[in-house]
Amino acid sequence: MRRELFRYAFAVLLAALLFPLAPAIAAKPAFAGAPVLRAPVRVAVWLHDDESNKASRIGSAHVDAQGKIFLDRADRHHRDKLREIFNEANEMDIVRVDAVPPADAKRFAHYSQTVERKDPMFVDALAGYLRTYHDIELRKR
Repeated sequence: MRRELFRYAFAVLLAALLFPLAPAIAAKPAFAGAPVLRAPVRVAVWLHDDESNKASRIGSAHVDAQGKIFLDRADRHHRDKLREIFNEANEMDIVRVDAVPPADAKRFAHYSQTVERKDPMFVDALAGYLRTYHDIELRKR
């Protein structure tokens, strides 16, 4: 609960700082440039510990051409939880990501954009979802 509150407060603060810049960057999509993770890809799975601010590798996975993620290997302590998380992620057809508000947006307004599974940016959006909600990072190997 505290982590979500901190993340929300940080997002509000960041929006307040970036709001004056919004007209300059409003025309750009949230994911400008080429995808970082393009399916199919093999990834290392890292778990972040917020208390120690360290990450440890807990397994490996691969993402197929349809953007579905499958566990290849995992520590026995994390295997079942990772399978559960990846199964949940594979059921998602869209991922919502933060987006730059339009120039005429109200101050502190929160905007998001939908990334569909067929979009080349889907794997990056999925990686962001896993990092935000599960403290799991996917690193290309």
